[in-house]
Amino acid sequence: MTKPAWPSVLLMICGLGMTATALAKLPDPTPEEVAKKQADVEKKAKSEDAAKEALAKAQDRVNQRYRATHKNAPPPVAVIAPPAAAAKK
Repeated sequence: MTKPAWPSVLLMICGLGMTATALAKLPDPTPEEVAKKQADVEKKAKSEDAAKEALAKAQDRVNQRYRATHKNAPPPVAVIAPPAAAAKK
């Protein structure tokens, strides 16, 4: 008794269909879409910068409050930034 060939044929057709879908090229974005995406990137960068500034201010406030209430606290440690070459690795 032999196995029917239709499962193999169906699997091959599905594989070819998925390959064609994966290799399909999308059209280039319109200038309006490019401008909107660039605006979104700039907006996100501004909001991230604002969030970083807000975090830094909050950390400074907490540090000042801690230093004011804990007179025996150790002195703050200076933070030294790593060299640019080491930071990129």
